[in-house]
Amino acid sequence: MVQLLPESIAASMTLSPGTARVLCSNIGPLPNSIRRIGAHPASALATRAIHPHSDSARTVTALSAYISSMDGRSTLSLVGTDDHLIASSEALRDCTHAVLARRELGARSWR
Repeated sequence: MVQLLPESIAASMTLSPGTARVLCSNIGPLPNSIRRIGAHPASALATRAIHPHSDSARTVTALSAYISSMDGRSTLSLVGTDDHLIASSEALRDCTHAVLARRELGARSWR
C-alpha cells in the first residue's frame, strides 16, 4: 500500500521495520540503471530493503530473504539478526546451500 502514497506519508507509516520473525521479499528484475559500478558491469547484485527513519528502531525479524533477478539469474540475499537462531554467516550459507540442493538448484556464495 505504501508504494501508492506520497513519500512523506509513506515514511510516516513505516517508522518501524516490523515484527515478523521471517520476512521474504521479491525485489524482482533489477533496472539497467543500477547494473554498473562506474565502468564495471555487474553480473549479480545483492539487494535488501531499507526502512525510512528506522535508525533507532530495533527489528525482531530473525531472518530476511530478498530475491532479485538480472539476465536470467536470481540472487538470494539473506540477512540474519538473531545469534540464537543463526550461529554464523557460514552456518546460514551451508543451510541455504543444502535446502537449494534438495530442490536441485545450484548456488554460489559470495563469501
